[in-house]
Amino acid sequence: MKKRLKKISLLNNKVRYKGFVSNKVILNIQREADFLINARSPDEEYVKYSFPSKTLEYMLSGTPLITTMLPGIPEEYKDYVLILENNNPLVICEMLENVIRMDKEEIEQLGLKALDFAKSRNYINQGQKIIDFLS
Repeated sequence: MKKRLKKISLLNNKVRYKGFVSNKVILNIQREADFLINARSPDEEYVKYSFPSKTLEYMLSGTPLITTMLPGIPEEYKDYVLILENNNPLVICEMLENVIRMDKEEIEQLGLKALDFAKSRNYINQGQKIIDFLS
């Protein structure tokens, strides 16, 4: 899609094609954003059996996340993200309008709260949960 994206970026100055970049560059771009969106369809069969790593990655940026609640995402995540009912473009637009109207400090706090939560999901804490479960 490289050619197509470059063409779109020439027609719309809000679209910028950056090619392949390092994870550090991606994290900086994510941190500069007002919010991040992961609007995958919750209706696809395969999402029942997976946890979208993008959710955790976005939360670790400290930037507020707007996402669909996929079956593989634990309920406890709901307190740290803005939830889309589905990935219908009208639903997404409505959410964006709501987020734009939110108090800037409130939306920033949501991102920081998500960051703290995501940091607690490290391998040590997750390993302890498995040990506790097995005990």
